[in-house]
Amino acid sequence: MTQEPFDRHDWYVEDTNGGDPRRYVIDFYEGEEKKAVELQKQAQQMMKPPSMYIDVRPALDTPGAAVDRMVMAAREALPGLTAAFDSFKKSE
Repeated sequence: MTQEPFDRHDWYVEDTNGGDPRRYVIDFYEGEEKKAVELQKQAQQMMKPPSMYIDVRPALDTPGAAVDRMVMAAREALPGLTAAFDSFKKSE
């Protein structure tokens, strides 16, 4: 994204298997830009939920988090290959 997030949160997620908590970074970005016509209908829009994009990723504070982020990038870039790998791992 080319714009800066308007809000950022750090969340800690506890591992249910007894591992250390993992930190995730959550960024909130503005959604659709308001146009002049939309501004005229502001009263109607007040009842609509806000438009935003959310980016969630592991924080890069441990080597394991860096590996997790690389794995997720590979899953997004090569969904067919990673699905085949996952089904292969389950069959072992």
